[in-house]
Amino acid sequence: MQINYNDPYELPQEIVIPDGDPDTLREVLDFLNENARLIRNAERRERYHAVYHFEAMDYENSSVVYYDTPEHIVIRNEEMMRVNETIALLTETQLRRLTMQVDGFTLREIAETEGIAVNAVKESLDAAKKKFQKFF
Repeated sequence: MQINYNDPYELPQEIVIPDGDPDTLREVLDFLNENARLIRNAERRERYHAVYHFEAMDYENSSVVYYDTPEHIVIRNEEMMRVNETIALLTETQLRRLTMQVDGFTLREIAETEGIAVNAVKESLDAAKKKFQKFF
C-alpha cells in the first residue's frame, strides 16, 4: 500500500506501507500530513502578519499602527549608539561644519561664515564622511 506524505520543507513523497500493521502507520502518516499542513498555513499567515491593522488608526490613534517591536527598539538604540560614537570621533570643526550642512547651508555659505575657502570646507566634510563610512 502506498500513501502520500507532504513534508512541509521538501517535495511530497510516496511511502510504501508494509502489509504487517497498516493502520498504525496510516495514523502516523495522517498525523504528519495534518501537521505539515498546519505548519505551511502558519508560515503563510506569518508572512502577511502585521502587529496592527491600518484601520486601527480610525479607532485608537495613529501611534498604534506604527508600534515598534522590542527587536526594532533594540536595533534602533544600537544604531544610535554607533552614530553617537562616530560623532564623538569628529573634530570640533568637522562637527560644526557637518551641523551647518545638515541645517541646509551650502558649502559656499559655510566657507563664508568661517572665513575659509570652499575647498577646505569640502575636505573637512569629506573627512567626516569617511569616518562615518568606516563605521557603517
